[in-house]
Amino acid sequence: SETAEQIKILGEMFLGETKEETKKLLLGVLLNEIISDMKLSAENKSNTDYIDDVERIILQEYDRKLIATDLANRFYISRTKLMTDFKKKTGKTINEYITFVRLEMAKEMLVSGKSISDIAIMCGFVNAANFTRLFKKHFNMCPKDYRKNFST
Repeated sequence: SETAEQIKILGEMFLGETKEETKKLLLGVLLNEIISDMKLSAENKSNTDYIDDVERIILQEYDRKLIATDLANRFYISRTKLMTDFKKKTGKTINEYITFVRLEMAKEMLVSGKSISDIAIMCGFVNAANFTRLFKKHFNMCPKDYRKNFST
């Protein structure tokens, strides 16, 4: 890039310079150029790259209590930034995504024969009633009917 070329030229000038005053001046200019380039790179790089990691954490920890503030703290960002970036990148809120993952995992478990209460807890839902309500809302049938229709 043009900036990289400028940094290279400034570096060569710095290395070839013999006057102490000029060297100090060149060093200052060189550092400013490097810092500007780093800032530009950070801005150009997608600011939502970390969202892939957030999704991975949710997939791995769906069975635990997941709170947006705690997730944001892991990435040293505000809860608001996390929620805005997550929605922008995935099209879902964090809570919608967590619920989606939990319900998908629950569907897999429902055909296993485990009790609905156990599945609810294993998938991170507060209780079986909350799980059943959300399951019915998303799939238009209660977990018991899903099990009946999709078990082999």
